[in-house]
Amino acid sequence: LTAMGVTVPQLPTGQAAPTTSLTRTFFTPTVGIGGQGMEVLFSGLAPGFIGLNQINVKVSGSAPQGTAVQLDVIVEGTASQSSFIAVQ
Repeated sequence: LTAMGVTVPQLPTGQAAPTTSLTRTFFTPTVGIGGQGMEVLFSGLAPGFIGLNQINVKVSGSAPQGTAVQLDVIVEGTASQSSFIAVQ
């Protein structure tokens, strides 16, 4: 992902995220898989990358399975474009 907003700690523009500590997003996104909310475990900059965000979620056992399950991310009321992922 990109454009997730402010991070804690804030990094100068163009600086890679540290690999020795995590840089989290200030706002925790809402993540849905197949229309079901998932628990967000981490949201922040991907270590070692510039401007690339990563979200780790715990996929619940009740999540729908398939090769093209809808994935939605909402940050402070702004929804991302829907994507599709495989869930087994």
